Amino acid sequence: MTLSASISRFAQGTGAAEPDRSAGRALISVRRSAGRSRIADLRQEGALKIRSPRNIAPDNLEAILINSSGGLLGGDELNFSAAAEREASLVVTSQACERVYRSTGAPARYGVDLCIEDGAALYWLPQETILYNEAAFDRRIRVDMAPGARLVCLEAFFWGRLEMGEIVRTCSLRDRWSVYSGGALIHAENLRVEGAAQSLLDQAGIAGGARASASLLVVAPDAELMADACRAACAEAESVLSGVAVWPGPSGKLLVRLLAADGYALRKALEKLVKIAGPPGGPPRIWGT
Repeated sequence: MTLSASISRFAQGTGAAEPDRSAGRALISVRRSAGRSRIADLRQEGALKIRSPRNIAPDNLEAILINSSGGLLGGDELNFSAAAEREASLVVTSQACERVYRSTGAPARYGVDLCIEDGAALYWLPQETILYNEAAFDRRIRVDMAPGARLVCLEAFFWGRLEMGEIVRTCSLRDRWSVYSGGALIHAENLRVEGAAQSLLDQAGIAGGARASASLLVVAPDAELMADACRAACAEAESVLSGVAVWPGPSGKLLVRLLAADGYALRKALEKLVKIAGPPGGPPRIWGT
């Protein structure tokens, strides 16, 4: 989806939320001007807010997403669009972990559309999503990028909070990614978990008892050059199982999968990986607060 299409969709609206349901939409685009990335357009409505702290590194503009409703319930809907114009750089993260609570009906929905022009970079680095028992969550991420652009896309799940004794016995999860480079589909995923989540995660061929998982995707001409450093970082991580794969080419890809015993172990591994593959300043500052 192009930036103009995202703006048109924002103007049209998605309709009012059902009673006692939360809805929010936000859009940001950045443009390189006078030697730094600056906000070109910013729109927000409902529960989804954007805040941009003062930059320390002028090459990257940082946008922090805030869900003011405090979490997602069945029937809630959030939609976010971001665009990095030519030669600009945008880092998108979240104020805190997103929480998806128990649903008695429809899933909570989250749509993400990212557009990256030639020579631009966009780092999608939200903090982890926490799934609670009987949660229902449907997320869609679409990226449209130029062949010479850079994408770093990270998504992580905590399957309950072990320190609180939480167990995700059942849930409904659908997580779909599609990445287009020059109009051609170069990466697609469709993760679906329905029903007995705990028993699935305990199976050796699925997660081996892990309670935290993540995927890190890098699409960039130099993606292949990061593979050895990423493998070394994964090997050093404690209580984490991982795999690193690369596809060389003009729109090279690097994909890292991680399974961890708990959220703390996963976060430590992700911090190391983002220092390698992420923006020059490393993980977003809010990760450490």
